[in-house]
Amino acid sequence: MPLRRYFHTIRHLRRGQILSRLHLQLSAVARTALPTLTHKIYANRAERSGLLWPQRLLALAPAEAVLAQSDPESTRQGRTRASAALQGHFEYCNDNEVLGWPPDWSAHKKARLWRFHLHYFDELVDIALFQRDAERQVPAVIDDWIRHNPIHSSDRDAWHPYVVSTRVVNWMLALSHTTQAELVTNAIRKSLLEHAIFLQHNLETDVGGNHLLKNLKALSIIGFFWAGKSAEAWQCDYTNRFIDELGRQILSDGGHYERSPIYHCQVLCDALEVFAIAQPDAAVRLGALRLLIERMLEFLTVVTHPDGEVALFNDSPLDFAPRALLLRRAGERLSGVNSGGTTPRLELVLQSLSGARRAPTVVDEERRDDDVRPSSGYVRLPGPSSDALLLADVGEVCPDDLPAHAHADTLSYELSLGGQRIIVDSGVGDYAPGRWRDYYRSTRAHNTVMIDGSEQSDCWGSFRVGRRAKPRNVHTHFTDRETILEAEHTGYLHLAGRPSHRRRFSWHEEGYWLIEDAIEGEGVHSWTSFCHFHPTVKVIAHDHLWWRVAREQIVLDISAYGFQTSTAVTGSTEPLQGWYAERLGASQPALTIVFEGTGSAPARFGYTLQPQLSLGAARSAVTHRP
Repeated sequence: MPLRRYFHTIRHLRRGQILSRLHLQLSAVARTALPTLTHKIYANRAERSGLLWPQRLLALAPAEAVLAQSDPESTRQGRTRASAALQGHFEYCNDNEVLGWPPDWSAHKKARLWRFHLHYFDELVDIALFQRDAERQVPAVIDDWIRHNPIHSSDRDAWHPYVVSTRVVNWMLALSHTTQAELVTNAIRKSLLEHAIFLQHNLETDVGGNHLLKNLKALSIIGFFWAGKSAEAWQCDYTNRFIDELGRQILSDGGHYERSPIYHCQVLCDALEVFAIAQPDAAVRLGALRLLIERMLEFLTVVTHPDGEVALFNDSPLDFAPRALLLRRAGERLSGVNSGGTTPRLELVLQSLSGARRAPTVVDEERRDDDVRPSSGYVRLPGPSSDALLLADVGEVCPDDLPAHAHADTLSYELSLGGQRIIVDSGVGDYAPGRWRDYYRSTRAHNTVMIDGSEQSDCWGSFRVGRRAKPRNVHTHFTDRETILEAEHTGYLHLAGRPSHRRRFSWHEEGYWLIEDAIEGEGVHSWTSFCHFHPTVKVIAHDHLWWRVAREQIVLDISAYGFQTSTAVTGSTEPLQGWYAERLGASQPALTIVFEGTGSAPARFGYTLQPQLSLGAARSAVTHRP
């Protein structure tokens, strides 16, 4: 591995991140190597924590009320998950496994992310809501997990801070539906305390981002779950820390700074849960949290396609968070507007007594006009109708100190027509290191330009980025007849002749988008421009640099210039090209049109995207192409 990759990757890390990572690793080693000492330390910390078992657990809405309000499709999915789990069937990342009930917690044959999901206990909330014998099933399976996964367990994945944060909240939500107090054993109470203390001492400040927010969310809800003065202090401290950290991570346009739309949804969902569960009389700045939620909801509209799902930029597996439509409904509920059901889990917290009886929250912080933080760089261009859009990415690849979910996708875009996705980001098919992970993060997997066969940004490993393309000279222009977005980036300045790539997106009232590319610099270069299509899109006609594609009745003409050749690739394995994955583990062949050219810089090339009225009309007019 070239040393320059390490240099480019670690030079952005803060000293505190490196020290935190070292602490977490040493702590995990010590817990495994010194189990007796670990138990003594945690017993002592539990005694000094001051957290008291409450007379009543979280005051959540009854299952009947939750299910009456929930979105029907989400309800169906929840019932299916609960039923499958009780039969020992588990599916994560499009990979099924039969583990029994209670499951074989080791799941030693599965990938690390799959095992993470098993230890999240997401199904437990579904079981609590949908199963008649949930009062016995929930404590029983938690007890079984505790017996097989003590805090000194050699399976560190079970005690990864992110996993612990997710699991402890699921346990608390599910246990709050247990009306028979005797079913919650001393082992469960002790383990819940261990989870709380573990998180206190193992915050993921090394990673930051959505991981740190997940830790702080869990600690905030722990404060509202337990009783006593210490619990009240946790409520105030960790809820405010969650709000402060969320405010630091939200950009000026309301987008989450990791710039992955699905992680934006996940963080927004966490913020909604904290807001709903937080008591109105706690000394926390709920007005500030509500303002952040409103800004995040505004951004969510920007990156949502007409089909109700978010764009796939960077790592955005669609099943990692609730649908954008359901999150918007949850946000509207904060203002007393009921526009429809959300997921059963969100309904559970939104209908909680603390949330249902809360008066409108007074916003105690103003939006600052002088906010100089960068924006996400996602820009919507209009189209011929409200169900059509072009969504462009002209933002930073990732936060300087958090490259985990970045792709080499600067100046890429997605396109919807007639409410359906036509030109798409390739998505993300895998988080495990290897050629598939490398492909989905590469320049060739995005609707942008590659110069001299080089990557814009050097994505490597599973979650690392070395050299990074930097966007610059970003401008938007509006006239009576067109909308224009221009930007360039520095990703190719390391090549001979120091070429830079500039792209101009424009929508013209005559009924077409124009994608204009330019290479500035010196010397002779090759350039390759990629157009990736949804798997259901098919070629119905083509001629040299002209292509006509269709998805059902939606037809699009692509007319290119400045290239010598164009080819269609679908499902190639050598090299990987022409693949699409909107969920992990769900890669499927998809059409990619590859335009190629060569010449001296400066060079100009590009293509038009012109929607047609219908499939029938387009077929009858093939000989009259533009």
